[in-house]
Amino acid sequence: MPPLYISQEIMVVKFILKGLTAGDTMYAKLLQVEAEPGHPFYKQIVMTKRFILWRTSQDPEQNSHWNTRSTSLRSMRFINSDPDTFHYTADEMYDYTCKLWNEDQKKRLPIMIKVDHFALLPTHTDEELKALIDTAAVLEY
Repeated sequence: MPPLYISQEIMVVKFILKGLTAGDTMYAKLLQVEAEPGHPFYKQIVMTKRFILWRTSQDPEQNSHWNTRSTSLRSMRFINSDPDTFHYTADEMYDYTCKLWNEDQKKRLPIMIKVDHFALLPTHTDEELKALIDTAAVLEY
């Protein structure tokens, strides 16, 4: 099971994506939130853009025109020219959860080694990480 903050990010992304496909009123409200960087929910919009970016390109660093801060949700929809830009599959969410969890482990590893120099930390391949995640619990949401 991934850490709670990763599960929370996945649930936030799903919620925002559902809002973007719920109709014009909700779509317009989310675009208003996106236009105000000081808004309390702006961070959640950035999380969603990061997912869309990952899903469409699979390598965000390669596409310089895709930037979560300067590219709007509206332009992501039209540049991609895919009517399903804001739709997702269970497999995509599973893969994205694994990606976030793997990145989190890589960030925490040097910190853990500094705290305990004698710690034996396991290293996992992507396949092993997928096997460690209870997919039914993660994808139920």
